[in-house]
Amino acid sequence: MIASSSLRHLEVTSCYLLFGNSMKDVTLTSLDCPKLTSLDYSGHFLPNMNFNTPMLNNIQLPLVYSGEYLNAFRLLATLPKFENLQLEIYSMVPTSVKITQPLKHLKELSLIFNRPFDTPRKLEFDLSSILNILQASPLLEKLSVMITSPEIIENQKVDRDVEAFSHDEVKDIELRGCVGNWYEVEFAMNVMIYANKLERIVLSPYWRDDMDEFLNWTSNPAWFQNGRQRIAETLQNEEVVGREKLVLI
Repeated sequence: MIASSSLRHLEVTSCYLLFGNSMKDVTLTSLDCPKLTSLDYSGHFLPNMNFNTPMLNNIQLPLVYSGEYLNAFRLLATLPKFENLQLEIYSMVPTSVKITQPLKHLKELSLIFNRPFDTPRKLEFDLSSILNILQASPLLEKLSVMITSPEIIENQKVDRDVEAFSHDEVKDIELRGCVGNWYEVEFAMNVMIYANKLERIVLSPYWRDDMDEFLNWTSNPAWFQNGRQRIAETLQNEEVVGREKLVLI
């Protein structure tokens, strides 16, 4: 538990307890900080977390296990000033998992998909779950999605059965780390159908410049350039509504 009447910014990262020769993650179970505005937390999310943080508006969190997904969004939906969120996701989120509590104040969302620690095989990220977050965030203006371990998936299943919805606020979307897989292009096509005020959607195999030194696309520029070409070819073969909003970089 952390309690403070004056704390405004809190970072809890790489915190461990030593038990002989083993280490255990420090988990945050309760926050009683009425003036806290930003939180950067790298531990596990617990179903019984208790937050008294009425001013909290900027949050960075990892989601390591799929069971943490809904627990995190249930808690975030209770925060009255919550506007900016960065999630690092290390697990697949089934499309059947739906967020039911609206994120009424969320305006900027950054999702970073990482390869799970125990998954050596190629991993196909199910981006359709992001559409559910978009549905639950009526005031969202900017969405950034990044895949840190992009893989070219062959013989992909195409699923066009997406629940129809309408979003009137999101204007700027970017998808980084995409390399021309069908599910990436399908995600972009669905967003352009349902986001009424969308001004641009960026598709790029390249990671953002503000990411850490381990995500360096210049280590293999030919591979990333090939990914960019695959995106262009896939789009060329599709009838895309709102093609003028697409930016390929």
